[in-house]
Amino acid sequence: MSEVDPRLRVFISYARSDASLLADDLQAGLEAAGFEAFLDRHDIAAGEAWEERLADLLQKADTVVAILSPAFVASSRCEWELKRASDLAKRVIPVMGVDVTEDVTPVVLKRLNYIYFTTGHPFGASLRSLATALRTDVEWVREHTRLGELAARWRSQASAEALLLRGSELEAAQRWQGSWRPGVPEPTEAHRIYINSSDTAEKLRTSEERRKLDSIASAQADREKALRRMRTVNRTWGGAALA
Repeated sequence: MSEVDPRLRVFISYARSDASLLADDLQAGLEAAGFEAFLDRHDIAAGEAWEERLADLLQKADTVVAILSPAFVASSRCEWELKRASDLAKRVIPVMGVDVTEDVTPVVLKRLNYIYFTTGHPFGASLRSLATALRTDVEWVREHTRLGELAARWRSQASAEALLLRGSELEAAQRWQGSWRPGVPEPTEAHRIYINSSDTAEKLRTSEERRKLDSIASAQADREKALRRMRTVNRTWGGAALA
């Protein structure tokens, strides 16, 4: 069995016309720093339905790094990527690749702290800042991604009960959901539905198993009563015969 890749998965969102070189440098730098970084240019095959493939890459990503540039803020495709990341409640870290003014910056990014890769900011120092940001709350972020993927698979398989969480795994997911705090990606409605459906199925399953156990115990008690009555009758008839 192959081991699960432990690296944090980073999707780099950028506009090719003015941030392609920086995107390549960031991918190489993040890979060297121990992350799994991917770009749509490298990870989408020619002729592949880009929207479906990008949605899958974003679903699997732990964090989205958005490279701000004039072409980025004008791109409907980059806007779509940010919207999709927001819908999935993915952590988004904006980096300034080419200076843009605040009035054209996407609303979802304005409230976030930027990491600057523009002229005058050494690439190595900025990369270290980005790596530090990516490693913050890493366990929460990974679980957000893992449970999101499980929820998506469950939905795609017509909400199959076999794909729901059980036992200790369900308890861990409930603890994760209950430990949310501001500053980390919030559980989505998909997370909540999946965990709650798992909990409902677990309670029904436990109730059914308890009912079966009670039924078995009741049947066993009835058999033991019947055996005691038979032994009493046998002793009575045996004593009468001897008399």
